[in-house]
Amino acid sequence: MVVVASITILWLRDSISKSAQGTITVRYQASTVSFTSDHSVILFPGQCVTVSWNVDNVRAVYLDREGVVGTGSTQACIWGDYSPALHVIFPDGVSRIYGLKIVIIAYEPKAWLGLTIGLMSIVVLASGIHGTSQPYMFKPLRIARWGFVVEGMGLLVLFAHFVLNPGPVNIFWQINGTTMFYHADRRWVNFSEQCVEVQWEFENISAAYWLKSSQGRDNVIGTGQEVVCGYDRPQMIVELGDGSIVSFPPVDVLLNKPGFFWGGIFALILLRGRLVTRAWWLTWHRPRLQFILHWSKGLSFGLRVLLKAIMLFIAINLVFIILRPMPLLSKLSAYNVLFPGRERLPFSNYPEQSYNLTTDNLVAMFASHEISNSKPAQEYRVALLGDSAEWGWLLRTTETLSANLNRMALVTAGGRQVRFYNVAYPKPSITKDMLIVDYILQYDPDLIILPVTLYSLNREQFTSLEQSHAERMRWLFDQYGIDDEIYADKFGLRGLLSYSLIGERRELNNLIRLQLYGVMWAVTQIDQVIPNEIARLSNRAGGSNSTEDVPLDLVGIDIIQAIVSHARKIPVLIINKPMFIEVDYSMHPDHYNDFYRRDVYDEYRTRMHESARANNWLYVDLWTAIDYGEFTDSPFHFSPIGAQQYASALADVLVSQFGFSFIS
Repeated sequence: MVVVASITILWLRDSISKSAQGTITVRYQASTVSFTSDHSVILFPGQCVTVSWNVDNVRAVYLDREGVVGTGSTQACIWGDYSPALHVIFPDGVSRIYGLKIVIIAYEPKAWLGLTIGLMSIVVLASGIHGTSQPYMFKPLRIARWGFVVEGMGLLVLFAHFVLNPGPVNIFWQINGTTMFYHADRRWVNFSEQCVEVQWEFENISAAYWLKSSQGRDNVIGTGQEVVCGYDRPQMIVELGDGSIVSFPPVDVLLNKPGFFWGGIFALILLRGRLVTRAWWLTWHRPRLQFILHWSKGLSFGLRVLLKAIMLFIAINLVFIILRPMPLLSKLSAYNVLFPGRERLPFSNYPEQSYNLTTDNLVAMFASHEISNSKPAQEYRVALLGDSAEWGWLLRTTETLSANLNRMALVTAGGRQVRFYNVAYPKPSITKDMLIVDYILQYDPDLIILPVTLYSLNREQFTSLEQSHAERMRWLFDQYGIDDEIYADKFGLRGLLSYSLIGERRELNNLIRLQLYGVMWAVTQIDQVIPNEIARLSNRAGGSNSTEDVPLDLVGIDIIQAIVSHARKIPVLIINKPMFIEVDYSMHPDHYNDFYRRDVYDEYRTRMHESARANNWLYVDLWTAIDYGEFTDSPFHFSPIGAQQYASALADVLVSQFGFSFIS
């Protein structure tokens, strides 16, 4: 065993050192590049190394995208996929990136193999010295047990490093005029609900888009920033001019990785260590037959416990499949009982800071909303739908469209108080609106307001909310004769396993967390992270979301008609919502804003007016209701003043068409 251990150590040292690269020296024409690190191998992630460089006769030098002088050194801390990279542009314009390879021993399975062999060698060596001496018989057992404890603790330390310090991802690449920079503040998340902030800058590319499990391809512009979450398993894809494709690392969920799961089980087994050391001790100090008997007893006991655990686990999942209790459990809410209901539907990219979260459980969403309270006799209930603009993106709950309308204190001709409920959901999709209208009918609304825009009426635009309620969506489509191949593959029926405890574990987790966040919501009234400074919209046009790629025949006019029909006797007021309009025609003659070409949007408005007349809709066009300077980070998101202007224009419509009046 000593020989085996020695050979193993030499093999490990050789293989790990070969995979590392701590020094790079390059000569290109009259230029020289030297890039080194004082350590090419470190023990744990997070350790820092000193990186030095010395370049001569070059045009420019960048260290991890930051410009540097020709000679220098700095400290670099190594996490996850990150290793220091030197980007050099030579005098003739040739661009090269030289990356050091710093090996983290804790990430190397070979290192743990070597540790295991080393500990076993110590145990065997100790046994050879004290093998049959009765007074020392306990020592090999003690050494073996504590050896496995030490290794188990090492694995748990590695576990903690993975969970607490996943590290960022920094990728910078430039070649043949194409530049790509990609930064994610975390390589992975611990749970599927956690999110990562990603920044990117791409130049001279054909296209860039996210691949997300919930909505497939999601196009992005060349420079941007977005918060993406683990449940989507998002991955950035870039298409270059020559047709090649560059894939960036996806945002993984650590607990969904089989290797992580079995690694945790293995660590717990090693930390316990009792069965392993007992079996080893019996092998050396008891007759073979006695060893077999003892081992079989221990093994049979372990198998019985394991079998019972498996049977209980299967039974619980079968109960979930048969009873399907999630709708009932979702109605059991502490909102409107222990603390007030939310003024808008749950949605958040930063759950811990906003005391809010994103869920696709429609029952839980509305159980937490104030609209689920019983309707007062003198209330005229108005359900205000929409997307992130009406929901109140970058607005406090007191600044939203519905809050401004409620402060106007409108009353009906019969003296009933008009009360507006914000049931908008921050995703643009007309099929999402159809699902919400279907659900809110149980709350007895007297009027439904449906703001739309060309982007939200795109038939290819749908969200995970509809996919999570695929059976109801298919029923609604069949009920109103909406036969569309676009939706056939997206709204597939759920399998039986999706109703099990395993299949519902995410929604069950969200349900519990939503109740816990209610306490902080009641105290702070915070449900969204809002930055201190919010810039107004830049004067750009022709972005990646332009309708040049969305034919007008994809506009869901038939889905609007289905919503109006499904509401039955409840009036539906359809609004073409306000948007940012570029005032400098000379700069952008072809576009109103980043989303819409002028000719396409004008044709869309014409079609909406014609459809409203043909189908006898209640329709109003408020596309210019908000001033140019009151839009924030999107052509549809507005400032608090913009919300007041929107509310004022909408109130005038309600007064003229429904006979409402203001309380003097």
